[in-house]
Amino acid sequence: MSPLKRCIDHRTLVAKKRRVQMRKRLIEAATLVFAERGPEATLIDHIIHEAGVSRGSFYNYFRSIDELLEEAKFNLAEEIISVVSTTASKETDPAVALSYGLNWFIRIAMEYPLYLDFTAKLGTRGLGQGSMMRETTPPIIRMGIETGRFCAMSEQTAADILETTGLAILRRLLAGETVDLPSYAAAILRMLGIAPDEAAEIAARTVPDITVPDDLLIARSAGRSTT
Repeated sequence: MSPLKRCIDHRTLVAKKRRVQMRKRLIEAATLVFAERGPEATLIDHIIHEAGVSRGSFYNYFRSIDELLEEAKFNLAEEIISVVSTTASKETDPAVALSYGLNWFIRIAMEYPLYLDFTAKLGTRGLGQGSMMRETTPPIIRMGIETGRFCAMSEQTAADILETTGLAILRRLLAGETVDLPSYAAAILRMLGIAPDEAAEIAARTVPDITVPDDLLIARSAGRSTT
C-alpha cells in the first residue's frame, strides 16, 4: 500500500470515528435532557446546549427530535437487554433463563421509567426486524430448541411470541395497570412447549436481583429525572 493510500485510509477511519462519537454524544445528551424535561417538553436547543454543539451539527445526524428520541429509546433498550442477557446467560436451563429474563427486563423498565416514557411517545416504532428483542433472545431460544427443552419451531416464531408479549406488558404498565408477570412468563413457556405445571412452577420462582451498572446511560439518566 502506498503512503498516500495509507494516509487517505487513516483520514477516512478518523472521520468515521468522529461521526460515531458525535452521534453517541448527541444521543447521550438527548437522553439526559429527556429524563430531566420529559420528551414532550424537550427542544433541539436544550439538546445542543447539553451536548455543546451547534444546531448545524444536530441536523447533520438527525432530522428531528422524534428521530433522535427513537434512537435514544433503542439505545436504552440495548442497555437493558444487554444487562438482562448477560445475567440470563448464567442460567443453564433456557426455560428458567427466559422466565427470569422477562422479569428482569420489566423490572428494569419500571425502575427506570424513562424507557416507558419513550414507549408512550413512540408506540410500536422500533419493533420488528432488527429490534433488540429479536437480536438478543435467539441464543436462549436456540439452546432450548436444540436441547429439546422447547418444542421445535422457527426462531422467528418464538421471537414474535416474546416481542408481542413484551409489548402487551409495556402497554399495560403505561396504562397504570398491575401486571401479573408470572402469568405471562408461564404462558410463554407453555407456548414454547413446557408442560403447564412445570411452566407455572418456573414462573412462580423468586427472581434473583439484577444490578444495573452505574455507568450505563439508563442509570445516569435516573439522576436527572424530575419524576
